[in-house]
Amino acid sequence: MPQGTAIHRPGCDNSGWTNNGSFSFDFGNNGSESVYPSKVDLHQLGAGFGGHSWFGHTRADDAQGNHLKISGTWKLNKSLDSQATVMVHLPDHGAQTHLATYEITVNGGTRTCTISLDGSTNRWVPLGAFRFNNVPQVKLTTIAANGTGDEAIAFDAVAFVPGHHSGVDITLPEPNPDAPNVDWDSINKAQDMQAPDYEIVPPDPAGPGASSRAVNPDAEPYQRKGWSCGTPNAKGIAGCSRIVASKDKMTKLPPFSPPRQNVARVASTFDPIVSWCTNTRGSHKYTRFEGCFHSTYEYIAVDTEDGSTFAEQDFDLFQQVKLNQKSRYFTLRRGYLRLRNRAVEFIAHLAAW
Repeated sequence: MPQGTAIHRPGCDNSGWTNNGSFSFDFGNNGSESVYPSKVDLHQLGAGFGGHSWFGHTRADDAQGNHLKISGTWKLNKSLDSQATVMVHLPDHGAQTHLATYEITVNGGTRTCTISLDGSTNRWVPLGAFRFNNVPQVKLTTIAANGTGDEAIAFDAVAFVPGHHSGVDITLPEPNPDAPNVDWDSINKAQDMQAPDYEIVPPDPAGPGASSRAVNPDAEPYQRKGWSCGTPNAKGIAGCSRIVASKDKMTKLPPFSPPRQNVARVASTFDPIVSWCTNTRGSHKYTRFEGCFHSTYEYIAVDTEDGSTFAEQDFDLFQQVKLNQKSRYFTLRRGYLRLRNRAVEFIAHLAAW
């Protein structure tokens, strides 16, 4: 409402301020008609800054919603070459939407800020601090993410408050033409890392043998320090497993009696995705975009009556990770190599549980 306009609502004041810009509307139609159905949804109230505000109703961002779209634009009457806080005034009624999206034209582009307009008082709300080197402009439309034509959206007043705010400007040093080129080979050189921590799911207590799949319903998961164990089966045999990730722990593995029976390695079929991975157990290396982790997975079957190891099997655990620099996804591949076992016919022993 122009400054000085008579206010008919008691208690409202339209003085003590100066208009320093312009406000205008744009109305949507179907692009071919010379009429604008959206104008039917523009209303005004004796509420808000200076005792007056406009409002429409939120619409979906589809053909019908844009047919009824109303856009309001506030524009300062001069250019700003400074930081400034953008404030919007909200009325005490005539605005219910929680998803009013303001577009602020700033130096170098447009920023958006979505706020709730619902409230019971006339108030100023900050949209944020921005850097301007242009004529500041703020735009609000009736398009909202949950627009159904039911909730009111208000067009009230906007203010720009110059000031200095930390974090708004990013100042870069002057370029150094004599600076050395980036040594990408050094940056991407594989580095050693601490052995990763793994959380192991306890093995299935039943085992593969059909005759052994009954589980004692009163049995608790077997406890063995440093291992993750399952519940014993009906014959008192519990499966335990762990991942030994560091070379130090690998060299301190307790001896078994009788000694392990070494068998030929059997590699899983997968194509390596990290070319520099080494076949060294206990080696964990990474670059900026790749990782190579080499551990040992151990599985034992324990007789819970006396705690003796009934059978055991070790596997090489190979993990390779590759990050795609141009994608939100990454690739992970795992390989397993059988190392050795202590049971002459390990599968046969499992089946006989």
